[in-house]
Amino acid sequence: MVAIGICWKGMSKPCVVDGNAKVTVQYVVDNVLSPMVKNDIPRLYPKNPQDVMVHFDSAKSHVAILTQNWMEENHPNYFPHYHWMANRPDLAPLDYAIDGILKNF
Repeated sequence: MVAIGICWKGMSKPCVVDGNAKVTVQYVVDNVLSPMVKNDIPRLYPKNPQDVMVHFDSAKSHVAILTQNWMEENHPNYFPHYHWMANRPDLAPLDYAIDGILKNF
């Protein structure tokens, strides 16, 4: 699994998950989400990291209460799962373009 965040100013550092790792919600929060929010967003938006709006898809680890609570405490400027618009390629390009390309490799 590879996790990548993209935005107007660039992309996060790709997070490559070891094939033997047990990917739980806690694993995603600790090893994917936390580095993106605490390192990548401030790197890309040093003057206003708190203003960056984070959007997820409906993956189980994204809608989990642990994830939602972590976001509320660490980066409250995000779309909660009940505001997500399903099947929107314009809002989730990684799910509709890049992900399909990567699956061919």
